[in-house]
Amino acid sequence: MPYDHSRGSLEFRVTSPGGVEMRNAIIFVLSVAAWAAPAHAGIVLTLSDLSSDETSPDDLSATLAFTVSGSSLDLIVTNATSLTDGFDITEIYFNTASDITGLTLGSGGSGWTLLADQRADGFGTFDYALLNDSGNDLFEIAPGESLSFTFGIVGDGFYTDADFTTQLSSIPPGSHPAIAAAKFVSGPGDDSAFGAVVPEPATGLLMLSAIAMLTGRRRRHA
Repeated sequence: MPYDHSRGSLEFRVTSPGGVEMRNAIIFVLSVAAWAAPAHAGIVLTLSDLSSDETSPDDLSATLAFTVSGSSLDLIVTNATSLTDGFDITEIYFNTASDITGLTLGSGGSGWTLLADQRADGFGTFDYALLNDSGNDLFEIAPGESLSFTFGIVGDGFYTDADFTTQLSSIPPGSHPAIAAAKFVSGPGDDSAFGAVVPEPATGLLMLSAIAMLTGRRRRHA
């Protein structure tokens, strides 16, 4: 199996009757290895831990799957509410790491608008929100449906899935800091509410402590 310098690649040459079987075996092994290699699965956030009103968080069910590849973000939103008496999803909220300075909405955004610094009732202000402001029910995410969005990432640094799944919303008094949120509408009795993903208590304390330390350092250097 000599190296062909003119091609810049390995070249398989059959030099004996058994060479064909050996070549085919190598190709087969390489093909299986490529097929079996785990794909980049991203990070999935599951809603809802909290509700903005008396609606049960268990009834506000959805998943947000974030997958980063280079300077591109794929977001798949799945409405997991009941097929019989569930909710539609019309708004999606999430945050980004500080090295991300902008997002541009690409494919999958028909009927949806991407806006920065948007507030979700009860959960503060998020870095970005996808809003179905078309007024057309066809663009809402119905129970059992999924919708994919693709974004271009603007900023400095090497981007990861965690850049979109660990940051907290900024909160006014009476609100809960959240990692992500969604607005659920047209539920039983025409009910609507916001559902959110919040960090576990221990994780939340660590995040808040880190934010406090960074704030303190900035004030001392100011």
